[in-house]
Amino acid sequence: MFHLYFIRHGKTDWNEQKKLQGQQDVPLNALGRRQAQAVAERLQREAFDVLYTSDLSRAYETASAINAHHGLTIVKDPRLRERSFGCFEGFTVEQSRRRYPDVRAAYERDKLNFRIPGGESRLEFIFRVGDFFEALRQQHSDQTVAVVAHGGVMGSIVSHVISQKLGFDPPRFVPLFSVENCSISQLRYHGEQWLLQSLNQTDHLAHLPVGEYAQRRTT
Repeated sequence: MFHLYFIRHGKTDWNEQKKLQGQQDVPLNALGRRQAQAVAERLQREAFDVLYTSDLSRAYETASAINAHHGLTIVKDPRLRERSFGCFEGFTVEQSRRRYPDVRAAYERDKLNFRIPGGESRLEFIFRVGDFFEALRQQHSDQTVAVVAHGGVMGSIVSHVISQKLGFDPPRFVPLFSVENCSISQLRYHGEQWLLQSLNQTDHLAHLPVGEYAQRRTT
């Protein structure tokens, strides 16, 4: 049975500022590094056969913290990068509306198919992620695999799985859940089907602050 642990990277300054990071290589901030240590401690007794990560530094640094307890060879793969948001990267949603009003309006009319200039459409992203994880579960069919990547990657694999189950062709995006920084989700492939075992586990982060940006917004 293929068993997948998916871990989102720790927090960055751009996360706290609500900026779209996409494929910009933004490092972990101090809180993100503490989150990475917390999720590493939570996973230290799990028996992983292999550890994959996005090649962006915020994911790789999180994977490195986890790997300190496992001693595996970390496999970097650019196919695990966050979606490319093109010209929107580095801006908040509101900033992108002001800077690129026509592009933003076109995107909001068709969030699945519209390709942001310099980026990729959500549908292209779902296909990229879905193809990667299908290949991964075939390559490691009887193994337990840890993957450290991005919130959009987890959203895309779940959308891929749900679309398969419901017979959607092309797949659809399912925006029905959160993927918090350093959360853990688990999927299995058994009996010729994907099974979502758990989603967005964050109890191991309960002792940490929510971040400076969130604190400022609530005061």
